Amino acid sequence: MTGTEYLQQLNEDQKEAVQSDSRSLQILAGPGSGKTRVLTTRVAWLVKEKDVRPSSIVVVTFTNKAAKEMKERLEQPTLLGFKRSAYLHMGTFHSFCAGILRRHIDLTPLERNFVIADAAKSKQLLTDIVKELEPHLQNKTGVKTQTASEYHLYISKAKSAGIDHHTYMAENRGHFLKKYTAMVYTAYEERLEAENMIDFDGLLLQGRNLLRDHPQVTDFVEHVLVDEFQDTNALQYELLQLLTRHGEKAFTVVGDPDQSIFGWRDADKAHFGKMEADYKDTVIVDLKENYRSTKFILQSASHVVEKDKARRPRHLFTNNHEGAPISLMKLETEVDEANAVAMEIKRILKYSNGLIGYKDIAVMFRMNFLTRNFEKAFTQAKIPYVLVSGTRFLDRMEVKDVLSYLSFFYNSRDSVAFTRLINAPKRGLGDVSIKKILICSRENGWTLLETLQRILDKHPATSHIRLLAKAREELNNLLKLQTEIQNKLNQKASIDIVLKHIVESISYFDYLKSNFEKDYESREANVKELIVFAQQHCEDLVDESAYH
Repeated sequence: MTGTEYLQQLNEDQKEAVQSDSRSLQILAGPGSGKTRVLTTRVAWLVKEKDVRPSSIVVVTFTNKAAKEMKERLEQPTLLGFKRSAYLHMGTFHSFCAGILRRHIDLTPLERNFVIADAAKSKQLLTDIVKELEPHLQNKTGVKTQTASEYHLYISKAKSAGIDHHTYMAENRGHFLKKYTAMVYTAYEERLEAENMIDFDGLLLQGRNLLRDHPQVTDFVEHVLVDEFQDTNALQYELLQLLTRHGEKAFTVVGDPDQSIFGWRDADKAHFGKMEADYKDTVIVDLKENYRSTKFILQSASHVVEKDKARRPRHLFTNNHEGAPISLMKLETEVDEANAVAMEIKRILKYSNGLIGYKDIAVMFRMNFLTRNFEKAFTQAKIPYVLVSGTRFLDRMEVKDVLSYLSFFYNSRDSVAFTRLINAPKRGLGDVSIKKILICSRENGWTLLETLQRILDKHPATSHIRLLAKAREELNNLLKLQTEIQNKLNQKASIDIVLKHIVESISYFDYLKSNFEKDYESREANVKELIVFAQQHCEDLVDESAYH
């Protein structure tokens, strides 16, 4: 495909969006309207027809999966090809901020080898902090004000609004309840800093601060494109303003205000209107044709969203067939609902004359606990089923165990990783000894590796930490392993080689076999899969473990 032939596969609305010369462009992309095709084709058009350097283009998405899909499309010879696509800055808000923070680490309060605390690690830190501050977190009746999970939610919301702990404390120190959140927020940030970590929301906050205080770091940017714009929160919108220098750089967003369902995550579809006000002469192109849904589906969905009187009028259409009508069942109880679905499944199979089988039917739930009545109803109706739910791969115990070694060896201030790995496998250290090691590290300003070495060297400041001979031997082996891993990292060894060395050195498979007799084989397989995944997708592994 040569010249502008790659544009011929687009409909007229899509072509208008791709070829718009507006420096501020909103593409309203209804469901199934080809938004990914439009966004990637616009990137190609900017490079091929407008001579925009690929290295000056920033494409921001909300998931690594979406970024990967767009990258693969752009790598096709029909668009940009592999060589030119490699220069694009493409990824999630969080990966973009992580990258620019590492490139300009000297302009931030972070240390070069900072690590990103995932949600589980953040909650564990907060649990420890709340426990330590418990006497100060009680109201006059002696009742604790909030749980660690609640504090995590409030702190995340504050960060999503662009409020750091200093500002939060200044604004709420006299508030009846928020003063407690201010105390925990401050202690949490101090602990993150002491352990050379930054959490998921903190990436955006520190990224905002870097772009705000040092605007020269965005000198390379000429054009910013954003996917799923309806999902942006206040802090992400501020980041986009800083990236585009409030209108100095070209700005394209793709999204659908009718699909804004993440208000609970602080997303704000009002950013469409705010962008129109903040970026003068914003052009709006509406992608009206739906390629995915039947006419019945599209008409029904339109009937619902049109009830919003504040909504911008839009007229979506499809050339697909009518499709089957939608059935709406209104039942009195959850048990009636489950039984009705079971009967409907039986009816569909009976009248499909073998065209539809059980494997062709899916029942979706809003929450896992809602499956109970359906499991009972399906069993009574003799309907075979598979319950699809479970723990995310990187959240499985054995995977987190192995990754905790990698995290700790990279950043030896990581107390959560240390606490996890120190007895996986067992090393003869009890909870009291572990707590003393953590406190000793914090009080003396040592890394945990330095603390362990000083314990073995019988430093006077560690005299209160008394360990049995087995525990001392195991700590010595851990320090030796850290040296071996550091040497491999210095030699640029691949992550899969490093992980394999860790697993073999600590005899982790023997540990699984001894402690998890019933399912050790599946756990062992998960660790092996982790190593294979690291070999094939090192960058994805880092992104997933860091940002989710």
